Amino acid sequence: MRTMLVMAAALLVVSAGALSLSAHEKGEGSKHKTEEIMKKGFKGDKALLPKVAKGKATEKEQKEFLSMLESLSKNKPHKGDAAGWKMKTGALVTAMKEVVEGKKGAAAKLGKAANCKACHTSHK
Repeated sequence: MRTMLVMAAALLVVSAGALSLSAHEKGEGSKHKTEEIMKKGFKGDKALLPKVAKGKATEKEQKEFLSMLESLSKNKPHKGDAAGWKMKTGALVTAMKEVVEGKKGAAAKLGKAANCKACHTSHK
């Protein structure tokens, strides 16, 4: 009986941890989880960031990436302070909005804001 109680308590702790991680991944008002944004927006051959930065993304892809970055800014970081997260993700959103608006130099600004190491060092 005691073993069953210990196992039930352990299961409860693991379940609570899993729920907090999934809630942690997607912030209030966010459409995308951080992991999804990283995979589709930043990693791999078909990632949106390089296409946008090189001026090869369609208008639809640009708007999709903007939506993803807006979601990223609403999500909570895995670690680190929220203020640093807001600053870094806010710079990405601002630069991407300028790309969508067609402002000169916006792609370069986006490339500078998309400093993977700076964000991952503080927040991953």
